[in-house]
Order: sequence, then C-alpha cells, then structure tokens
Amino acid sequence: IFWSPSETLTDIKGIPYYTAYKAEECKERGFTCYMGDDYKKYMFVPGEFSRVRRISGEEVTWTKEMTAPAEGTDIRLKYVHTLKGPKHIITLEASGKDAVGQNMHLRLCPYFHQGWDLADPEEASEKVPDPRSAGQERNVFAALGKEVFAWSETNPETVSKTFPERPLRLEIYNRNPGEGKTCDDNPLMNRGFTLTSPGKASVTFTDLAGANEYVVCDVDFGKHKKGRTYTVEFEYWNGAPGDHRQ
Repeated sequence: IFWSPSETLTDIKGIPYYTAYKAEECKERGFTCYMGDDYKKYMFVPGEFSRVRRISGEEVTWTKEMTAPAEGTDIRLKYVHTLKGPKHIITLEASGKDAVGQNMHLRLCPYFHQGWDLADPEEASEKVPDPRSAGQERNVFAALGKEVFAWSETNPETVSKTFPERPLRLEIYNRNPGEGKTCDDNPLMNRGFTLTSPGKASVTFTDLAGANEYVVCDVDFGKHKKGRTYTVEFEYWNGAPGDHRQ
C-alpha cells in the first residue's frame, strides 16, 4: 500500500504496459496511507518487513513498519497486509505522540490503463495517441452507496466533492468505450475494485482539470486516538460494474 510504480507494470493477466505515456509525476499513482495534510511526506518511505508467511495456498501475510515517515516526527506506521485470493486486507496501526490528534487518511490514486499502454513506446504505431494530449483516465467512476461521482476527461477546472462520514463501501472502476465509443463494447478493458472498512469515514473525490490529470479519492478516518487501528479491504474485479456481485 505504500508503493507507487516506477518501472514497467503488468495488468491482471501479466501483460506489460508502459508508463512512458504518462508524465513523470504520475509515478505517485497508487495507494498511500498518511497522517495530517501532506501525503507526499509518506510516499517512497522505506520500511522494515517482518512475519512474511504463507497461511494456506491462497493466503499470504506480511508486516511492514515505517519509522518517522514524516520527517521531524516520531510517528510510526505499521500495517499487516493479508492477501487472500482476490482480496487484500490491511490493518494499520499508528503510534508515537505526534500521531495522536492527526487525521488518518487513505489516498487512492488508481491507474486504469487503456489499450495503447500495451504498445512499446519504441515500437508504437500511428494509433498510439500523443501522450501530451491523450487522456487515459476517461470514463472513471466512483460509487459510494447510491451516489456516483464521474471523472471527466476534459473538464476545464478542478471539481471536488466531499461526502460526509459514513460506513465505507466504495467502488472505483472504469468503463472503456472501445472502438464503438460506447462504454460496453470493450468489456475486457473494464475493471475496478471495491473498498470496504468496518469503521466510518468521509470521502473526497477530486477531478483535476485536463485530460492528463489524476483521478483522486481521499478517505478521511478522522482524528487518531491512541490504540485505534484501521482495517480496509480491497477486492479487485474485471468486467462491467456489477458483474462481480452476480
């Protein structure tokens, strides 16, 4: 969860796609747990792994601890990550006197790649768009209960919306338009994930202006109290929204 891509990535089938069609700052894509207001302090911070073990055939668990992820603080973050089939279950602990009273956040900046990412930049055909103008985050949505937030490919200004504290069941997904320019004629490129948590949180969606900008979702669990832990569960799925529930 404290990881962002910097090398060639692969999709769910192991097929590589290329970050060359994204700006350098897009390396920060991924999921970041942070305290306070500045998530960047918590990115690319080294940590110590321990208790790496396989519980069963599909279930693996490990622990990672980050010491003073924000420079000048005594905050320590420790999480236990369990991978169980398609589910990722993360339990996070924060300790240190500077942690108390800081808001605990989970920042989601997912990457839904489109088909042209599968072309090697050195062998790209004429069909690969100019990376300076191609918006790869088109048709991305978030559903929080019955409320849906849609990210735009060409919005001229930043749009942000905050949903007040509630039990957390969040779906973020894309629907690829394909050649026919409708959202359901290329279902193999549709994918998403469901995020749930037993605790309550407020959620802010931000759609930055322009086609090449991020889709960002920030989950705020509120002010940290000593001894409090946070558990979130990710489940990834392919297909159109709703297929995974059938």
